[in-house]
Amino acid sequence: MHEWALKGVKVNNRAKTFLLFLLGLFSLTKVHIVGLMSISEIFVFPMAPLIFFMDYSKLRKDAFLNVLLLIFIMMISMFVSAWWNQSAKAYVVREFAILYGWFAFIVVFHNLLRNNYRGLGWFFLGVAFSSIITIFVLNPSIQVSEAGAVMRDQTSVEQVMDSQIFWFERLFAVGRIPIVLMYYSTPISYCILAPIGLTIFSLLTTISGRSGSLIVLVAAGMMFVGQKSRRRMAIIGRHFFTFAIVAIVIVGIYKFTYSHLAKNGVLGAEAQGKYLAQTINGDDALHLLMAGRKEFFIGIKAALDKPIIGHGPRPQDKKGYLIDYMLKYGSERDIAWLRELQRQGMVGTIPTHSHIIAAWVYYGVSGLIFFIYVLWLIYVLLRKYISAIPQWFGWFALLAPSLVWQILFSPYSARSGLAMSITTLLFAKAVGQRRLVLPYDMEIEARAHD
Repeated sequence: MHEWALKGVKVNNRAKTFLLFLLGLFSLTKVHIVGLMSISEIFVFPMAPLIFFMDYSKLRKDAFLNVLLLIFIMMISMFVSAWWNQSAKAYVVREFAILYGWFAFIVVFHNLLRNNYRGLGWFFLGVAFSSIITIFVLNPSIQVSEAGAVMRDQTSVEQVMDSQIFWFERLFAVGRIPIVLMYYSTPISYCILAPIGLTIFSLLTTISGRSGSLIVLVAAGMMFVGQKSRRRMAIIGRHFFTFAIVAIVIVGIYKFTYSHLAKNGVLGAEAQGKYLAQTINGDDALHLLMAGRKEFFIGIKAALDKPIIGHGPRPQDKKGYLIDYMLKYGSERDIAWLRELQRQGMVGTIPTHSHIIAAWVYYGVSGLIFFIYVLWLIYVLLRKYISAIPQWFGWFALLAPSLVWQILFSPYSARSGLAMSITTLLFAKAVGQRRLVLPYDMEIEARAHD
């Protein structure tokens, strides 16, 4: 390639990198336009269709069209399920915004990251700044009901900081920047010790950060194995099942440590009370999971009642899935509270608290298929493509356990987050399959560490 062409690529990539930083910077800051939208979405939503048609051939070449087609099918399924179940209009609008957001951000991220893989870290640098900005400004809340959306004032600093995992989330957002932005330049000691330190901090300061701290602990193990060479990174794929067993052992050690500390009051009275409440039916890992993530199991029962068409967006729990579950596995206090709500005629929505279960319940089988596809992308990443973009290895170490947990046990969050995760998984697959190649400077850098 001629020198002038290389300079043109660099200038173009700098512009794209700056745009990625801005999208991250305004990813969490929200304003009210129809509903709550991040400032990034105000620009991404109208631009996405134009970029889609401009980049259609590239999206097809890079094998991005499958995931976009699945999102489109989910949109259609959502409208059909909403019509069939007579869902409230406000919920339909909200779910459409979520699905369109995934589509729009994947299209835009594909355009900005293609052959500009170093831009990933700059996006998350912007996200870190955004997480600080929203402590003070641009963080209103909204309550959506069948009657419509009701705006609330800016969330106060005290309310934001009152969250159980406030410090964990901010420290994680800042602490991951060296790993994602400049993995090869970051000492491997930092990549391993920072997650371990964050795990210890979470154990000592919060009763709600168990899953997050466990995720970063598994990520530290992955970076300890992979370090900086592609040969070592590929070990995870070649010995995937061995690595999975080691990960289970790490989870077991963590569970034993947490149980011992919480049960004996070392982590404080609040953590002790929560642990005892969650282990009233047993203190093994399954009972802890069933008590701490009961929405997942409740949602499965609801989904199996209407596995094809679903219940529509945000359906009411008219069949009593929650109370049935709590009668079998809940505490007497929880059951008494639910009975009182029933007596007052109050009916909540079907609990889900899970990407895959919410999509299955809200959109029908298309939602289940979509997230099974995303889980498959994670699997093939770990088996085949974890070293395809070695500069992203630290990001993938943090992403893989986190995304699996979110899909199974966490509700939807910022629309850009899942879209970025899927985009990076697909780019790793495209590079691994030789649909795309690493830029020359990144290939030379990788070879220097092989």
